[in-house]
Amino acid sequence: MRRFHFRVSENLSYKIVALLITLILWMIIFTSKEAAVEKVVPVQYSTSNDMVLLNKLPNEVRFRVIGARMVLKKVSAENEPLNIDLTTAREGVSTIRIHADSLDLPANAKVVGIMPPMITVRLEKLISKIVPIEVVTMGQLPKGKRLLKVAAQPEIWEIFGPRSEIAKIGKVKTLPLDLSQIESTGLQDVNLDMKDLNLDAKSQGRIKVQVVIK
Repeated sequence: MRRFHFRVSENLSYKIVALLITLILWMIIFTSKEAAVEKVVPVQYSTSNDMVLLNKLPNEVRFRVIGARMVLKKVSAENEPLNIDLTTAREGVSTIRIHADSLDLPANAKVVGIMPPMITVRLEKLISKIVPIEVVTMGQLPKGKRLLKVAAQPEIWEIFGPRSEIAKIGKVKTLPLDLSQIESTGLQDVNLDMKDLNLDAKSQGRIKVQVVIK
């Protein structure tokens, strides 16, 4: 019985050792085998307060990365954005080159491709301008009523936008004021119509329109 017990223990030990060797070999093969992965990184842009972006920019950059499979699993799991600082960029067109070291990788992984490799940025000064307001009307007053006066309050408005866009604008208009709904003299709330203008959001607003009828 003792000999049998010894042989069983000895066989079990051999099996455990063989299993460990197999696992070690498998790990070596798995970790040393090179693979490739495409890493998609979101992009964030920072600009100074007195500059505005004129062109549409990509919201992500794709990096092709090669390395050991175990390493690439970790690379794929990370999702840190790529921050492009344009706060010191000058007015005009600039080209930003995306470098391989923009992606933080372990020593045994490397970038072999980037798309897009460069980003073209067009910046322009954000300026303001005072322009008159034109009240737009539609429809007709109820029968028997006569329109004496329509006036914006205030009569002028400050708009904000890129230098080239501001230069083209001589006035701003209101959304159409429906006269058929007005029964008496008074003030009407009307939004400014900015939908076709490439202006900063703070240019939008709501004004009063004085309507005098008889």
